[in-house]
Amino acid sequence: LPSAKSGIEFDLDIVGGTQLVFEAQIPEGTSEADVKAGMQTLRTMLERRLVKYGYTRATLKQVGDDSFLVDLPRADDIGDLAQKLASPAEVNFIDYQGLVYLTRADISAAKEDYGSLDNTETMRYYISVDLTKEGYQKFIEATKKIASYPQGSNYLEVTVDGESISKPYISSDYSETGINTYSPKLVLSDSTNKALAEYIAGVISSGRTTFALTSAEQTAVSPAFGSDTLADIVRGGVIGLVIVMLLLWGFYRRAALFADAVIVFFVPLQIVIAAASGVR
Repeated sequence: LPSAKSGIEFDLDIVGGTQLVFEAQIPEGTSEADVKAGMQTLRTMLERRLVKYGYTRATLKQVGDDSFLVDLPRADDIGDLAQKLASPAEVNFIDYQGLVYLTRADISAAKEDYGSLDNTETMRYYISVDLTKEGYQKFIEATKKIASYPQGSNYLEVTVDGESISKPYISSDYSETGINTYSPKLVLSDSTNKALAEYIAGVISSGRTTFALTSAEQTAVSPAFGSDTLADIVRGGVIGLVIVMLLLWGFYRRAALFADAVIVFFVPLQIVIAAASGVR
């Protein structure tokens, strides 16, 4: 059976951990509005990556205009994790086989938009993308090829850090010509989410939000409540449990035996369930 210590994730103040500092490399001359938008994009990227790698108890806060502070309880392989957190977002246009046709390098700009894309009253958030000259040619060839795929496989999927954010199907009508445009529109999987649209546009844009993140500092953090805090909590819980059982016996005598038996059975059971499910 899993133990509570190994199965339950505790906060930094109890078990200690690591503190990471990331700095954003902001190009000189960047406007205040673009700095603000870029830092928000980087913050969202860090938040999503922390969840992706299982650090749901991590805390993240911005420090000053160009830095982030991340507190990680019980983090393993910090060097590798810091590199993963700071690396530029990977943007790929792929087919159903995973073949990559375009990357972030093929995009010159991207922005979030809101409106109708199919001459209906359906309003949604989407991403307007501007392709480079090379990206334009790649896009035509990609849509031409994918349009000839069997029904159900004829889509050009857009992924960010491996997460699917758009999956448009290409009609067989384009199998000869491809889609001839420098500015494709990407309908998001969640087209009602403005914050997601802003984040995706910021991540794939090569303009205002390409600030590179660097891991500036890594510091070990001791438990805020002392190294024996967890043991003290366990001892306190056991003492409290015994006192409750004795009080029940004092007031109800024989009738309390059933209640005490239930307590003795269900408290360890709850701990085992919590450990097995990885409660955070």
